[in-house]
Amino acid sequence: MHTQLPDESPTPKRSLFYLLAGVFIIRLLYVFFFRPPLLGDESYYWDWGRQLDWGYFSKPPLIAWLMALVSWLGGSTELSLRIAPLIIGTASLAMLCALAKQLYGRQTAYLTALIALATPANAGLNLFLTIDAPLVFFWTAALGLFWSWTEKQGPLRLMLPLTITLGLGILSKQMMMLFPLFAILFLALNADKRFLLRKTSLWICFLTSYLFLTPVLLWNQSHGWITLKHTQHHFGGSEGSLLQRMPMNVLDFIGKQAGILSPLIWFLLVLVIFFALFNFKHFGKRERYLIIFSGMPIAFMHMMSLRQIMQANWPAVYFIGAFILLAGWLNRSFEIPGLPLHFRQWKKPALITGYLCVIIVYSLSPALEALGYAGHRKLDPYRRMLGWKETATELQQYLDQVPRPEKTFVIALGHRYHASEMAFYLPGQPRTYRWESLDQIASQYELWPNPIEDGKATWDALILRPEDHSLRNKFRKSFESVESVGKVVVKVSPLYERRFEVLLGKSIKHWPKGKALNP
Repeated sequence: MHTQLPDESPTPKRSLFYLLAGVFIIRLLYVFFFRPPLLGDESYYWDWGRQLDWGYFSKPPLIAWLMALVSWLGGSTELSLRIAPLIIGTASLAMLCALAKQLYGRQTAYLTALIALATPANAGLNLFLTIDAPLVFFWTAALGLFWSWTEKQGPLRLMLPLTITLGLGILSKQMMMLFPLFAILFLALNADKRFLLRKTSLWICFLTSYLFLTPVLLWNQSHGWITLKHTQHHFGGSEGSLLQRMPMNVLDFIGKQAGILSPLIWFLLVLVIFFALFNFKHFGKRERYLIIFSGMPIAFMHMMSLRQIMQANWPAVYFIGAFILLAGWLNRSFEIPGLPLHFRQWKKPALITGYLCVIIVYSLSPALEALGYAGHRKLDPYRRMLGWKETATELQQYLDQVPRPEKTFVIALGHRYHASEMAFYLPGQPRTYRWESLDQIASQYELWPNPIEDGKATWDALILRPEDHSLRNKFRKSFESVESVGKVVVKVSPLYERRFEVLLGKSIKHWPKGKALNP
């Protein structure tokens, strides 16, 4: 039988505050001194924030709204886009600890913080402003609010903040739409909580949170349901037979999870979840709450990896409850039948290994740069972030020499990141266009007005072309003439360089638009 144990050896009241404050200051100093360049996704979402709308190609709109707010408050700079996720991530961690304290006490809350901080995933979450930062924030807030609502017998005063939290979470990422389903399952599986399912306010809350998507759906309807079409391809099986792809898919997913959580923390999490799922009926409401919101979906995602490639960040919100579940068991707040107690001795090695992984996350890029290995194809996971600022600096030199600077715009061919990084790093952050050569809508750039629609007919274009990207005749014929004016070669390190050809297209006549609405 499950036994609820006391939270022994209480942690001093202010220790958790000092821990979070200290980590915040260390991370802030790192950002000030090292100024990591923007990820491609960050510059892409930042560009979304310059053209606010109710919907976008691949995601709901909140990340664009957040980018616009951050740029308005702190300017469109690397520093402001680094401080923002640090603030959001610290607030998320504080709310996680508050929930852990509600469930199991101060000492377990402190251990929960130590576990979360020992994962590279948390380090990245506090460093990069992508959709996962606001999603984790709203999911964590909703976990705390819904638990308080159930414990206080469904007070009406908590419904408004819970509704807003769920709605904004849904506008962050579609994953938030699953929260009400887990909440209903939790109430249904706990006899002393089932009466809450009869409360009208609960169903109004959940329905209203889904209604936050109404303008997004209307936007999608007017854009050929492009977000839905893009999302669908994430759930297609991998190529080849199931038996052929199953081992590689599973190993790929396990490797990703072990990497972003650190190996020993991942192992302990999986171990606790496995035994907890098989002993679900033995637990009280606290453990069931965490299992339903973490263990069940994490297990389901591992099963999904049998048939398809899974992205490393997809289970991000499910780790929130899992961290508390692991901390609670390690701290003897509850027992799990069948789980050998000697695994509790792994707590210290798991934390040490995790912090070593986090140190690597923060120090790897500066270290590789100092050793001349920046951009190494196998050693440098930050390879795709490097060289964009230098590329923009060299491209600006060509812009300074064009014959009609007041009537010249920029086109970046190839990947969408080429356009978004140039938009961010070029002096003055000009509107940058992208042309999709495969006759399809493959990014937000194909949904925005093209230069002709923006009133730039007869203007010239400075074109940035990756050397491995061919220039199609269809594109050439859009201008009176297209000529090469030079090259941009950015030597990131002795092992890696970015190479582009720079062309000048004179007097654009028309814009060759894509045909299909395929992602």
